[in-house]
Amino acid sequence: MKNETVTHKFRNFIVFLLRDSPPVLTLFACIGLTTAASFYQLTSETILQGLLAVNVLIAATLLSERWFVNRENRDMIEKIGDDVAVLGDRISLPTNVGLDSLVGSRKVLPPLEGRLAGSTSLKISGGSLFRLANEYRSLFEELAEQGCSIQLVMCHPDSEAVERLCNEVVYESDDIEAYRHQCRSALRIFEALAEKYDHVEVRTCDIAMSFSILAIEKLAGELSASIELYAYKVPARNRPMLHATKASSPDFHAMAVSQFDSVWSKSMKALEVSHPNTSVEEVSGSK
Repeated sequence: MKNETVTHKFRNFIVFLLRDSPPVLTLFACIGLTTAASFYQLTSETILQGLLAVNVLIAATLLSERWFVNRENRDMIEKIGDDVAVLGDRISLPTNVGLDSLVGSRKVLPPLEGRLAGSTSLKISGGSLFRLANEYRSLFEELAEQGCSIQLVMCHPDSEAVERLCNEVVYESDDIEAYRHQCRSALRIFEALAEKYDHVEVRTCDIAMSFSILAIEKLAGELSASIELYAYKVPARNRPMLHATKASSPDFHAMAVSQFDSVWSKSMKALEVSHPNTSVEEVSGSK
């Protein structure tokens, strides 16, 4: 330990001589040459020699400074490289990142009850919303009772959009009238909820949506969005789905909410079209 201390002190002394002594010697040489020229009659040759000596000291100062600065930079770069290497060893990134790791399906997501727990605002759009109305009626009523703001928009039961979705998206049935009946049943369930709670609103549209949207806002300020793609004749549980929070994917979340708001702005009050014999054209003409 004592030998290491002595070696360290000696090394610091050598560093001082090589890095710090040239500027000090240059300063004293300039002062000495100026003072000597004031008090003594120096010949031109002596003054020239003194100036040359000063220039040599200045050059030595610059060289030593550059050498030490370069060495310190090199040591710093090597240290950063070592730190990055250590960090890289600790972080194991997947070598194969495919779309399967980004796109899931409804069956791999947590239960809807858990995802909606503590929600203060819900924005939901879809074709018929029959499954939500049929299987989760009590859940939506419980959320509404807790003061959660709920906006729902679905296809008008008698619109051409419903026929298109039935022919191109719905896997379980090709019966258009059965699908229209599901739309009307879901609409009546959500209308009853909207009549009971002012902060629940249901609208219909004649847009054949290419995906459904579920945007959630919770008490802690946590915002998330899910988009379920309406693939051609794929079972609902297997449809590809994208899900992300606003914190992790702000652009995706903004796009999902913007898409919902666009459809919402082109929709109509559900209470105006709930009657099974009322068409989109009749409602539009009455406005």
